[in-house]
Amino acid sequence: MPRSDGELIAVLLIRESGMDAAVRLGAAQSAAYADPAVVATALLAPDRRVLTAAGRIGGFLGVRPAEAQGVPFEYLLDEATAREFLLAVDGLPSRPIRAEVTLSGMMRNIAEGAAARRIALTVTNFVGVVGIDGLLVQVRDAGEEGAVPAPASRLGDRLLQMTVQSHADFLQSLAGVLQSSADALRTSIVGFWRTDRTSGKLVCEAVYSRPEQRLLRDWVGMPFPEVGVVEPMARLHDRAPLALGDLGRDDAGRRGARWRGIRAFLSAPVLIEGEPAGVIAAADTVPRRWTDEEVGFVASAGLMVSLTLEAAQRAEVEGRVEQLAWYDALTGLPNRNLLRESLRDALSSAAENKTRVGVLLIDLDRFKDVNDTLGHLVGDSLIKSVADTLRQVAGGEAVARLGGDEFVVVYDGFSHRQEVAHLAAQVAGALHRSDFVPNVMAQVSASIGVALYPEHGREIGTLLKYADAAMYQAKRDGGNQVRFFNPIRYEREAQELRLGVELARAVQADSPQLFLEYQPQVDMTTRRVVGLEALVRWRHPVRGVLMPDRFIEAAETGRLSERITSWVVHEACAQIVRWRQAHPQFDIPIAVNVAGREFGSNTLPALVRSALARFNVDPRMINLEVTERTVIRDGEADNDVIGELRALGVGLVLDDFGTGYSTLGYLRRLPIRAIKIDRMFVEGLPHDPDGCAIVHALLAVARHFRLAVVAEGVEREEQAGYLHAQGCAYAQGNLFARPMSAAEIEGLIA
Repeated sequence: MPRSDGELIAVLLIRESGMDAAVRLGAAQSAAYADPAVVATALLAPDRRVLTAAGRIGGFLGVRPAEAQGVPFEYLLDEATAREFLLAVDGLPSRPIRAEVTLSGMMRNIAEGAAARRIALTVTNFVGVVGIDGLLVQVRDAGEEGAVPAPASRLGDRLLQMTVQSHADFLQSLAGVLQSSADALRTSIVGFWRTDRTSGKLVCEAVYSRPEQRLLRDWVGMPFPEVGVVEPMARLHDRAPLALGDLGRDDAGRRGARWRGIRAFLSAPVLIEGEPAGVIAAADTVPRRWTDEEVGFVASAGLMVSLTLEAAQRAEVEGRVEQLAWYDALTGLPNRNLLRESLRDALSSAAENKTRVGVLLIDLDRFKDVNDTLGHLVGDSLIKSVADTLRQVAGGEAVARLGGDEFVVVYDGFSHRQEVAHLAAQVAGALHRSDFVPNVMAQVSASIGVALYPEHGREIGTLLKYADAAMYQAKRDGGNQVRFFNPIRYEREAQELRLGVELARAVQADSPQLFLEYQPQVDMTTRRVVGLEALVRWRHPVRGVLMPDRFIEAAETGRLSERITSWVVHEACAQIVRWRQAHPQFDIPIAVNVAGREFGSNTLPALVRSALARFNVDPRMINLEVTERTVIRDGEADNDVIGELRALGVGLVLDDFGTGYSTLGYLRRLPIRAIKIDRMFVEGLPHDPDGCAIVHALLAVARHFRLAVVAEGVEREEQAGYLHAQGCAYAQGNLFARPMSAAEIEGLIA
């Protein structure tokens, strides 16, 4: 059936999704203005409840339009019309979009004494249209003469063309609206001025000239006052059209318009979510009287521009969302999601062509130091520069950022391992730089792990996991390295990881699986026990008893060594109490090994203080065995920790003496009770000349500093004899006693 301008405007409105109630109401009001026969519009939910209404529907009903919201539309009709309405719309929501029904009848007026009004209804289906999902009702006043037909017009036909000729590109759509408007109005120019968000001024977006049949590019960017007509700025905020049929000669505010030959002017606001967003304006070079139909048409064209603008903004937002879904916001590189798609394509192609795929996982070395010392802005700049470098070095290969300082390069279509090794070396070389950030010295390098299809795996997750494992192998090897996935090493490290998890459970258990054995230290002359070294053991439920060298790395990796040290110190103090209760004269000190992490964390003094206080143990009964590397960090002793331990009164014993730092000055400064000669120097005695020379020198140093000496690893009498002859007073080793349980030790001291 023919459509009026008002109907077309309503169709135009619901073509776009996501419009809120304010925009729908504004469109309906413009529709009523454009076609006097349309007295009201309403949008119904699929269940026929009124969502929003506008126009003269309030006058028909005797209530405000807002009071109709939520009411089934048939309640607004008399009984006979309501039945006809229900029959007409039954099944309409399941019919095609824009399917419509028409009927005539009576609309109720609930005001006291008011008569019902005769109306004509058109109901159009838009159920399922995103952002609308309803039925559009157009109401015409039929008066005493029955239904009013919808008039067709030249402007209505032109508006229909504007409706169906929509484009995804905003400027292209805008140009179409402006051209159609200029042709329909037969006016010289039609343009759109958008409100600048910063200045609040109207700035020209596009102007179409009908005589020249093109867009006037020299108008673009021009503020509205320069055009010469100032009233639309005020009318914009009033949300009302402005029609000027003859620009007077004496109005200074319009001289610019006359200078450009403009004599007649017509504008309407463009609203976005009910707020002013700009102005659409038509201008002519001769005075003219603007008709109501032309004013309504420009208002309708303004609606078209608002819908086009909203669609463009929505497309821009959707584009940004799409970009964020697949690309990294900082670098513009593909993110993890797009990487998986690229990998899926690469693996499929490799399977078909019998080629290989290399996954290079790249992690920057010391990037955290850059962030912590130079700040996140420098860190972000560094990441962007690294991304640009990877694009250049990788060439056409897929490059992605996983997040943080991790990147991936997918190298496909090669046959020989050397090819991907060459690329990895190029990447490592390109990233070993200090000038990534201008005017900032930030030395970085990269650890690169490589996993290969098909030999290392055939699944995306497997290849990424193995490339990550290889990268961490490169990290553990010092960084700035390239490592291919090594299954044997991976399995060994996986076992260590599992061992660490099991160790954590063992330490946290109510009945710890850890226990202590004690190895005596003896006087070389009397062979009497003068000291004990506490040695921790782990009674693993599956693997049996494990020595420290089997789980100490797992303890340090899992940050469990401090907890283990605490347990050992407390257990040693508890054992001293038990032995003293059984043997009041017991006075043999116990040595406890302390790892470097605990000594450097400044928690050791508090730990020892707690154990001594809890069990009321004399500090002289506890010696702490530490290596030279533990005591001396960066060439200096950790004086704070050492000072606190000195104040506690516990002894300090240097373990593995002679294997660490070459300077001996610290022996004079530190509160050391004894040194232990490492077993590597004892093993070849007395037949190894070098070993003999080293032991002789170490004993001389100890005598000079008046330190007791304990030789470790004494297994044979000839070793013991040589050491004793050289002046070594104490020794420890299986020759005298192997590590023993507390019960066995009690047999020795009884």
